[in-house]
Amino acid sequence: MLKNPFKKKEGTGLVPGAVKDIPAKPVTQSPTAGETKITRVPLDFPEAMKEVIAGNRIARLEWPNKDEYGLLKDGWLQIFRNNKFHTWSINDGDILGKDWVVL
Repeated sequence: MLKNPFKKKEGTGLVPGAVKDIPAKPVTQSPTAGETKITRVPLDFPEAMKEVIAGNRIARLEWPNKDEYGLLKDGWLQIFRNNKFHTWSINDGDILGKDWVVL
């Protein structure tokens, strides 16, 4: 029987990669005492845009203002900054960023 090279290693939480082992992406942690704790998994830009299209708000971990987020509003990609919505002009830093999170 052939082994699956991409199967998660038992007890390590790691998935073998071509160059090195990378952490498996957890979506949620087990709830404790009746509560659910969600782990924010960093996304790349295409994954973040899928979340925006699905109606979610997104932000980058590197953004210093934690009240800043992006979303789809009135058919436009908008960014909420300084208590106002602005049309969001995507730049190369946004596109190449791999630190997007769903709020």
